[in-house]
Amino acid sequence: MIPDRSANFSITIDPESFGTSSPNSIHQYDVLVENQGRANWAVDLTKQRKGINSEIKLNGAVWNNVTAYSMDFNRTFMWRLSRSLDDNDWIPFHRGLNFSGPALYRAVLTLTPNRREKFSSFFADTYLLLPGWTKGVVFLNGFNLGRYWGPVGPQQTLYVPGPLLKAGPNTVDVFELHRPGSTLAFIDGPILEKGEGRGVRGRSVRGRKFKKVY
Repeated sequence: MIPDRSANFSITIDPESFGTSSPNSIHQYDVLVENQGRANWAVDLTKQRKGINSEIKLNGAVWNNVTAYSMDFNRTFMWRLSRSLDDNDWIPFHRGLNFSGPALYRAVLTLTPNRREKFSSFFADTYLLLPGWTKGVVFLNGFNLGRYWGPVGPQQTLYVPGPLLKAGPNTVDVFELHRPGSTLAFIDGPILEKGEGRGVRGRSVRGRKFKKVY
């Protein structure tokens, strides 16, 4: 993955680790380029370019056989992605999984209304905490909750409006760019600064599955 605002970025490919020792074989390499968005103030807007804006070279030669496409992660994209994946496309997630790099993770939060909520249209508001996760974006039932960047912060939680939740299974999709945590926690208050959160109560959901999507 190439982080946003990278300059003079180079990737070294080890032929043996990628199984490319044979000179006559055909291989495909996927490169994900991060886009954190654009500033719309106090800068020259004509310089807000994103993506790879220079030549791509392989062994010093310009490489032209390149196909570029965007991963918008809007509601339509997430709906199509969910429709195109079935249980066989996901890899079971467990604590000992040693994986890093861009991937989509999915967990399911199952809610049962209590006596008060049975007579209400919605569940109460809550906040999503991602302990151990690095950087990415979260979707709840296809709705974009927002981005997270735990090690940098300072905000550690994402606001979850009650109307987004429903009785029964609720799908939580996390697109993590680096290394994932193993738990998603729905808590009863926000954590707006690193180091806060003592005494906050909530419910944890373990990641069930993950899928490479690039």
